[in-house]
Amino acid sequence: TIYQLGVFVSRSSLPFFRIHALYPPSLLQVANLLLLTAQSLFSFLPSVYIVFAIVFWEGLLGGLVYVNTYAEIRERVPNDEREFALGATTVSDSAGITMAGLLGLGVETFLCEWQVRRGRDWCTKL
Repeated sequence: TIYQLGVFVSRSSLPFFRIHALYPPSLLQVANLLLLTAQSLFSFLPSVYIVFAIVFWEGLLGGLVYVNTYAEIRERVPNDEREFALGATTVSDSAGITMAGLLGLGVETFLCEWQVRRGRDWCTKL
């Protein structure tokens, strides 16, 4: 998918491009969430290709934060604490993905119903 392509590119970029400030790309991901939620509610973007570009950008941001988080642990956490830090980060990542998936079940249902009430029934035809 387009998202996974962005993740692949950014996770492969560590030897060439490195960031230490992990909050700015994470906040940009929140901005993407708000933008695409608004798009779902109000359909204001003129082309689906703009949505595709945002989804690719989201993949770039997600992969960038992921790979640089582990690089930061490798470089900054002392050896005797590194294994725990890596384990805690991995568990937290998986828990976050699980919670987002569960939350997404309800959000997707709400957004689909919202769109159907406004005459856009695309989500019911997938």
